[in-house]
Amino acid sequence: MLAHLREYRAFGAGVVAELLDGVLKHKDGVLGAGDGKDVEPVHNMRVGTRRLREALPLFRGCFGASEFEAATRDIKRLTRALGLARDLDVQMEAIGSRAKDNPGLGRLLLRLGQRRAALNKKLTRALSEFESAPSVKVIASRVRAILGEAYIENGKPAEGDARPLEDKATRQKIIEEVKERTARLLGFSGDALNKRTPESLHETRKAAKHLRYALEIYNPLFENRLSDHVKKIKTLQDVLGSVHDADVWLSFLPSFLVDEREKMARYQGHTRNFGRIARGLSGFELLKRAEREKVCAEFVALWKKTLSERWWEDIFHVLSGN
Repeated sequence: MLAHLREYRAFGAGVVAELLDGVLKHKDGVLGAGDGKDVEPVHNMRVGTRRLREALPLFRGCFGASEFEAATRDIKRLTRALGLARDLDVQMEAIGSRAKDNPGLGRLLLRLGQRRAALNKKLTRALSEFESAPSVKVIASRVRAILGEAYIENGKPAEGDARPLEDKATRQKIIEEVKERTARLLGFSGDALNKRTPESLHETRKAAKHLRYALEIYNPLFENRLSDHVKKIKTLQDVLGSVHDADVWLSFLPSFLVDEREKMARYQGHTRNFGRIARGLSGFELLKRAEREKVCAEFVALWKKTLSERWWEDIFHVLSGN
C-alpha cells in the first residue's frame, strides 16, 4: 500500500511541476502582448494558472505543505490580472474590422485599446510577484524533491508516469472530489435551464470548468477512460462561454455610453457627435442580444441531452475501477 501511495504522491508532484512550468513558459509572450497581434500567450497562461489552482488542493494531502493556501492566493492574483487582459483581448477581437466604418465601434475599440495598454504594467508586476512569491518557490522545490525521490526509488523519472490506481483509499478520495464537483454542476443546472440569467449560467460554466479540470488531471490514472467526458464537458463550457461573452457586452455597453458621453462633455465642451457613436453601438448591442438568444437555445438543447444520458454514472463507474 505504501508503494502505491508513493506512486500517487509522485504523480501529483509531476502534475504540479508540469503545470508550474507550463505557466511560466508563456512569460515572454505575455510581456510582449498588449498590441493585439498575439493574444494567445495571455490566454494560455491564464488557463495554466486555473489548472494549477485546481491541482493544488487535489494533491494537498500528498505534500502536507502549509504554503498551499498562500500559493493559491498568489496564483489567484496572477489569474485575476491575466483575466482582465484576456477579457479586453477578446472584446477587441470581437470588434475587429467592424470598427472601420462604424463610429461607435471605432470609439469603443480606441478605449479598449487604451485600457489594454494600461494593464501591461500591472501584468508585468503580477508576473514578477508570482515568480518571486516564497510560497510558489517552496512548492516548486518540494515537488521537485518528491520527483527526485521517486527517481532514486524507481530508477527513472516520475513525471508523466501514471500507473493504474490500486490504492482503495486514494481511489475513494478521488471519487469524493469528483462527486463534489459533479454535484455542484448538477445543482446549478435547474436555475440555468429555467431562469437563464447571466448569474446562473456563469455559475454553471464555472462548475463545469472545475469538474473538467479535475477529470483531466485524474484521467491518466484511469487509463484515459475519462477523455470522452472531458470533451463533453468542454463543449458545454464553450457554449456557456459564448453566452457569458454576450452577457459581458450587454452589461458593459450601457455604462460605456454613459462614460463616453461624460468624457465628450468634459473634454470637448459638447456632445454633438455622441449620437453617431450611440447609433453605431446600438446595432452592435442588438447583434449581441440575438447571439445570446441563439447560444442560450443551444445550451438548453445540449444540457437537456447531456442530463438524459446520466453521464456521471459512467464517470463513477470508471473511478470505482469497473
